[in-house]
Order: sequence, then structure tokens, then C-alpha cells
Amino acid sequence: MGTISYKCPSCGAELRWDGRSESLTCDFCGSAFSPDDLIVENQVIDSHAEAQGETHDEGSGLFSYTCPACGAELVTDGTTAADKCPYCDNNVVHSDRVSGQFLPEFVIPFRVTKKDAENAFREHYRKKLLVPSKFKTESRISEIKGVYVPFWLFSGSARGDVEFDAENTRTWTSGKYRITETDHYRLYRSGRMDYENVPFDGSSKADDTYMEAVEPFRYGDATPFSPAYLSGFLADRYDVYHTEGAPRVRDRVENSLVSLIKGTITGYDSVSASTKDIYVRQYEPKYAMMPVWMLSTVYKDKIYRFAMNGQTGKFVGEAPVSWPRFTAWLLGLTAAFSAVFTAIYYFISM
Repeated sequence: MGTISYKCPSCGAELRWDGRSESLTCDFCGSAFSPDDLIVENQVIDSHAEAQGETHDEGSGLFSYTCPACGAELVTDGTTAADKCPYCDNNVVHSDRVSGQFLPEFVIPFRVTKKDAENAFREHYRKKLLVPSKFKTESRISEIKGVYVPFWLFSGSARGDVEFDAENTRTWTSGKYRITETDHYRLYRSGRMDYENVPFDGSSKADDTYMEAVEPFRYGDATPFSPAYLSGFLADRYDVYHTEGAPRVRDRVENSLVSLIKGTITGYDSVSASTKDIYVRQYEPKYAMMPVWMLSTVYKDKIYRFAMNGQTGKFVGEAPVSWPRFTAWLLGLTAAFSAVFTAIYYFISM
């Protein structure tokens, strides 16, 4: 197995996955195809799908391959599952990196288009008045990339006992004194829950904080994996094993169970967990590919990141602050408050 470039059976142009039509589309002739039209059990049967071999340099860990479209010699690392030729923009899927132990059980295809992601970027930062204008340039927006990120999905059950400290407080006035009385309680609760498809990012390249921030994904849209879904996007196979993610998932499940149990407690002004004894059971995790729009850009020597759930459109991002704008905004706010207080003082003095 090697690299695959999916070609249109009608005209021979390349195909890419289109989230709106939910099909592999040809931008040249407008034809659209289901992934099932092009592959069966991950073996290419379309006569227009071309495959090329790869060579591996063990010293550097890099792989070289020939672009099926223009013949350029390209280099990639061993985790890249799909990319684009920088010379002709041809979509390439590295089929051997999504097979065998690296074969995902399912994929959630992109639903949000690149145009939608670019518009969300513009709208998000348009509302932020203190963001420098140079940060919001069109050239920066065009760098947004669609990436299929590898995820481990954990399911299982959890049960345990939690001890809570609770308080009820009442305050009243007696003569010259204001009296506060606080009653303290110790509560004991037990509970259990089942959990399903708690995700953990399986790529060392992706920022774990951002990957958790774009959750949740709707798993009802999941479909059996096909390399055809990767065409037109970037993709990585996992290089972080599920054993590394198990402790983080266990912590998330524990916190969810404590929150669920705490939600059953009523009648107190404040409640906080003090001790817990929780057992989390994890089944063998599933391996899947999830769609994420990403932008990582450098502005004045600092990295700023943007991410959007490629299925739901949930957005997270950070941005720099223009200190001249902040100073002008602060001075304007100070002047406005000063004018208001002066007016109030004037009317009171009359």
C-alpha cells in the first residue's frame, strides 16, 4: 500500500469530501460520489484512483513519496495520514497509515465547510475591539486547515462514595449587632453511572486543551471509516496510545460522577466535596477520526491558536491585545465616567 489520490471517474480531476453535500465532489465537472462508489473494504476499485509507493529513511524517521498528479518528490513524517502537494495542491491519502493497527473504527465527516470556518473566524474577532487590525488580515484567515484528528473513545462505568461538607447560613440584626449563624453538616452519598465515548486526543501534534474545548461531537453521525473521507483534508494517525489517555479520562469520569451525585443534594446554601472513593471501569477504547478546523499563527513572536469543531461549529480561540487601543479605550472610559460624575455633581449643587 502507498499513497492514494482519488480521481473523478467522469473527468479525471481530483475529488474532495464536501460536508454540505456529504459526498466526494469534483470541482471541475461538478460530479458527486459516495465513498461506497469508490472503495470496498478500503481497497480502491475505481480505475482513476492512483497509488504510489513510499520510501523510508530510518535515520530521520521521514518518508518520501511521489505526488500522483505532478510527480514531485515530497517528504512527510510517519504520522501524516493525509495531506496536499504544495506544488499542485493535489490531495493525497497515505493509505498504509490508516490500515492494520492504525485503521479507525469510524469517522465523523466534516459538516462545516472552510468558508463557514473562515466566516466564524472573522465574526469572532470582529467583535473584539482590542484585537490589532493586522491580526485579522485575510491572508491569516486563509491559513485555516481542516484536520482529521485521531481520538480514542472510552466507555465504561463508574461507582463510588462521596463525602460532602454543607452549610446553611442565616443573618439577622439584634440592636447594634449584626449576627451570622452558620450550621455545618456532613453528608454521605453513593452513586453509579455508565459513560460512553469520552474522547481523548491521540495526536501529539494537537493541543489537548483545545481538543477538549471543541467537544462534544455528535456520535450519531459516525460512519464506518473510509480513506475517501480524508481526501481534501489533512489527517494524522495516532502516536499517543490509549494507555496514556486512560488516566485523564478516569479523572474526567470521576469529576462527572461527583458532579452528578452533588446534583442530588438540595436544601443547603453551599455544598463541597471533601473526600471521595470512586472506582472507574474502562472498556477497550475505540479508535476514530474527528473533524477539526485549526489555525496556529504567530503574531509578534507569540503563538495564537484557533479551533472549530468541524461537525458542530463550536469555536474556541485566543487573540492578542492592541495596547494602544486598550489605552485609548481606558482613557475614553475614564473621560466618560468623569463627565457623568461632573454632571451629577452639577445638578446636586444647584
